[in-house]
Order: sequence, then structure tokens, then C-alpha cells
Amino acid sequence: AWTCGQISTPPLLFGLEPAHVEHEECAAYGAPKCVYRLTWDTEAPDADAQSADAASSLRVQLEAMHERMRGMFATAADLIAADEIDDVLARITDRAAGEVRAQRYLLAVRIKPDGPLHCLQKGFDEQEADQYANQILGQHPAALPASWLVVPVRSNRRDYGRLLAMYDDGAEFFAQERELLEVYARYAASALDSATALMEANERYAQSSALLNLARALAAAGTSSEVARRLAEAVPMVVDCDRVGVYLWDPDRGKLVQHAISHGAQAPAIEEAEEWSRAPARGGVLERLLRDPGAEPMFVDAETGDRAARELFGQLGAVASVLVPLAISESLLGVLAVSVMSGPERIAPEPDLLDRLSGVAAQATTALLNGHLVDQITHQAQHDNLTGLANRLRFTEELKQAINRARQLNELVTLFYLDLDGFKPVNDELGHEVGDELLVAIAERLNSRMRKGDTVARLGGDEFAVLVDAQTDPSDVARLLDRINEAFAHPFVIHGKRIEIRASLGSAVFPQDADCAEALLRTADEAMFRCKRGRRARLDGRLNGETGRVAAGQAA
Repeated sequence: AWTCGQISTPPLLFGLEPAHVEHEECAAYGAPKCVYRLTWDTEAPDADAQSADAASSLRVQLEAMHERMRGMFATAADLIAADEIDDVLARITDRAAGEVRAQRYLLAVRIKPDGPLHCLQKGFDEQEADQYANQILGQHPAALPASWLVVPVRSNRRDYGRLLAMYDDGAEFFAQERELLEVYARYAASALDSATALMEANERYAQSSALLNLARALAAAGTSSEVARRLAEAVPMVVDCDRVGVYLWDPDRGKLVQHAISHGAQAPAIEEAEEWSRAPARGGVLERLLRDPGAEPMFVDAETGDRAARELFGQLGAVASVLVPLAISESLLGVLAVSVMSGPERIAPEPDLLDRLSGVAAQATTALLNGHLVDQITHQAQHDNLTGLANRLRFTEELKQAINRARQLNELVTLFYLDLDGFKPVNDELGHEVGDELLVAIAERLNSRMRKGDTVARLGGDEFAVLVDAQTDPSDVARLLDRINEAFAHPFVIHGKRIEIRASLGSAVFPQDADCAEALLRTADEAMFRCKRGRRARLDGRLNGETGRVAAGQAA
């Protein structure tokens, strides 16, 4: 009887009548154990049924409510703590477990709708937690066992997930316990609201800082190639991506030319061509952009977008790309290509991404306009206005760089110096206009006979120079000399007039003939004059035998 009295009291904690106890089996009468069955009413007794113990029961109930309030206030304090969100959620889960009596607890939420699943649990192992999390998130609560108490973790902003309390033995929960668990679920949602708001604010701050840094970087850039490089380096700070390519439109070549690429830290290393260019194909994306430069960004993945673009970025391993036109009014300046090697949803066409890309494109367009002006000024400062060849300033700089590399790599640098013979009579007899066109024609012939790594320059007047690529084998220098000679083997036709002209040619080699750029130029110039004097001596019939060696001077 004493035991029955003891175990009948728990309902009093909830303001209810004592439980009804039935002693079904008793060890004193030979049963293996004592079995007591308890039942009680979940509704409070009416006023007529109040007993003298009502005040005592009410006092116990108030104390229990006070204890719960302390727990809830402590949980509320957690929401304003400056801890990590996982720590806050773990404490909320622990306190919920202290109020709702069960064997196991699980909080399964996603901080971002497309983000990873966060599981906080008590009584589960890691594999079980994931399994149960997927079950409570994937099924309606009504379809779950009655011994599972599942409430939504939801706020006015969004639905984050579910909070679960469960028994393994089939026991069920009180209605009041559901209400308690819902309170803690709302606390969890409030904590997640604060965390996501802070994360979004941090992301916006990071993006704003990245855009500001991009603006500074682009403002400090000079040429359009430098703008492209800085743009490629800065875009990954604004957009989550694995590869950025900047392609500029070259109207002279009629091609889109790659000027810069950058890869994310986690992107796989991919070998790419150093120089990529593409002419517009009929009906292709480039032709459409040239026709409509102000087009919206174009998204390309395995199923959508221009076929040629899909093939190109597919070869690079990209699962999705977005092409952003860089244009002003009706003129295409270039294209910014942003790609991901995994997770195509990272650059899905969402308004936020489009806004960021529009901001990047606006800054890049202004910087490219300035870059084109710098390109023009730089080109004019380093190239001959008449022939378009490198001028003396540019040639001397390239010669210095070649000699510096040759010193480090123990290579040779070969220089040819040319001076036209009989050019003055052309100007005097046919006019300066014809003379200028003759110089242009000579420049084109010389340029066409040189290789990609060689540099042809007009040093002034009727003087030209050729800097041979340092990778050239010494045995190939004689063949290059022959190719220069061939440039003057046939007459030039200017305004219908056939003009035959020759050139005196001198050469010098670093480090045999000189040890610096100025001395090498001077040595080649002297060799050219020896050659010119020899030609004049032969023409005057006073050949003195000084024709110079092939490597030092020869008449072309």
C-alpha cells in the first residue's frame, strides 16, 4: 500500500489528481517481480472535486512552472550570446531534453535552404542521427510513430527543420510536452534567424568590400591587359567560382582573345593554352553578342546555352558557366566567363548573383575604356607612327630585357642593323609620299620574313633593326640573314612605279661583341657602316677589300 501511494503522486506535479494504481503482480505471492499499472486523467478536476490538498497541489505546480520559466529564460539568454550557432543549438537541445522527458533527442536543421544538414542529438550515434534526420524531414509528422514527438523549427523567415523527442518502448507524450517542445523549437528558429541574418550581413559586407577592392584594383590598372588580369584575380572574391576567364574583343584581328585567367584555390589544375582566340561563328554566342552587346548574362551548363560554349567549358571541366558581356552602348569590349567545376547551383541565375555580376561588369567596362586609351598612348609612345614597327625606345627596352635573360640563362642575343642605300634619291625624285609608302612596304616585307619571337623596329629615317629570339640556334642566324636579304631581292611597286633599293646590313652578338644593349647597338651600327663604305668603294671602283664578315656586315 505504501508503494502504491508513492507511485501515484507524479500527476500532482501537473495539477492533476493522483494516479490510480493496480498491483497486478506481487513478488510476495511468488511472482518474478512486482508489476504496477498506473492510469490517470489528463483533465484537471472540476471545482466540486477539489479537496483540501488542492492548495498544496497548486503550490507544487507553480514551483514546477517557475523551474520551467527559469530554463526558458536561460535559453533566451543563449540567443543573445556571442557563441557559435552550433553551440547555441546544442544548449537549446539540452534544455529541451531537461523539460520533455524522453530517451533520445534530435535537432535537424539547415541554416541555408541548400546548405548542409546540421544535427544536434542526445542518445543517437552519428549514423543513426543522419538516418532519423532524413526521416523526420522527409515525412509528415502524422506518418511517424506515436512515440515520436516531432515539432517544426520554423520562424516568419523560413522553415529550418525539425526537433524530435522519442521513446524506444512505444510510450506516448502529453499534450503539454508538445507545447514545451514547440517553445524550444521556436527558440532554435530564433537563434537560426539571428545566425542567418548575421551571415547574410557578413556576406554582403564581404561582397561590398570585394567590389570596393575590385574598384581600387581596376582604378590602379594601366593597359587593358592589366585590367583583365586584375579583374580575373578579383572576381572570385565577389562570386563563389572555380575559374574566371577574361576575353577581350580585338577589332583588328576580328577575334575574341583570352587576356587573363584565374582559378579558385579548390579548383583542379587544368592545362590551358597560353593564347586562346576565337572568331565569331555564324549563329554563335559571340556573333549574337557583337550584334547585341547589351545582352543579359548567358548561363551555360550541360543542357543549356550555346553548343560551342558548352563544348569549350566542358573541355575545361566546368559543369556550369555564366558569360557576362562587357560592353558600352553598341560596342562589345569583351566577355567575362565565370565557371564552377562542381556544384552548378553555386552560379544559378539568382537575382543576387546577377546584381553582383552587373556591378563587376559596370566597373570592368569603365576600366577597359581607360585601358584602351592607355593602350593607344602606350602604342604610340613605343611604335613608329608610319610603319607600325617598334620604335627605338621600345626596341632598346626589349634588347635590354633580352640581354638580362641571356645573362641568367647563358644564351646569345643577335642583333641586325639595316640602313637603306639610295633612299634619298627616291624622296628627291618621287616625293616624300612615295618615300613614306616605300618605308611601309619595306617594314611589311621585313616583318613577314621574321618569326614570332623576333622583333623588327624602325630606329629612325631609313634605319631598321631586327632582334633575333634568344632561343635561336647560332646555326640559324645565317638563314635569318638570307631571309633579310630576300626582302630586298625584288623591286617594290609604289603607285605603279618599280623601285629597286638595297640595304647595308651589320650585326652584333651578345656577349661576344658587346656586354650591354647600348654597346651592342653601337657595334652593329659600326658593322653596318663598314658594309656601306665597302659597297660605295665597289661602286666607285675603289674596292679596298673590307666587306666585313657575314656576322659583322653584309650588303643586302
